[in-house]
Amino acid sequence: MPKIIFNYKVCDMSPECGGIEVCPKNAIYYDIKLKKPVWDESKCNFCLQCTLPGTCPVGAILFARDQQQADLINETINKDPRTQDDLWQERYGVEPSINSPKAENITSDPKSIFSQKEIIIIDIWHPEFLECRLHSPLFSKLLLNFPQKFKLYKLNASKYPQYANKLNVKDFPSLLIYKNSVLIDSIQGYIKIADIDKINQRLIKKVKNFK
Repeated sequence: MPKIIFNYKVCDMSPECGGIEVCPKNAIYYDIKLKKPVWDESKCNFCLQCTLPGTCPVGAILFARDQQQADLINETINKDPRTQDDLWQERYGVEPSINSPKAENITSDPKSIFSQKEIIIIDIWHPEFLECRLHSPLFSKLLLNFPQKFKLYKLNASKYPQYANKLNVKDFPSLLIYKNSVLIDSIQGYIKIADIDKINQRLIKKVKNFK
């Protein structure tokens, strides 16, 4: 018997679950008592819209075609070391975190933020790049031992493409570092976890050497 399985280790347990939104039979619904989205087998016609890429940003809704595959999926979930906190901390290339947001969203012309004395760091992200939610580096590690105070901003390039164009961003995600309103460094494209230390040292050096 086929099944829909939730990986609750990484699910944010939100009533605004993408699976609930796309399910035509209401087979996925939010259980108020359990405080999480659940699956009702009796209503499901296995259209599998809930498992399509983009429905759940962390891939927490899974399909098993039979019990053997269900056992394998559950075994994989049990071995998954990730938690909700791992996925929803402030990460490069994604929307501001839900649990403890440190970044401020840019919703108007970004020129207004450059009058501040702190270093300005702008993370330009795009919702189509869902892999960033799973694999992109944490800002706490990417900007480790940063020499000066900084203010972190996030810009949704899908919602505000005109502002991304103003900042001359050609690739997503992108990280822009400004000091005294001058762009002193930029990283355009995905950052590999293995490169965090190297990039961290590069950013620290650029900030220290800028006069």
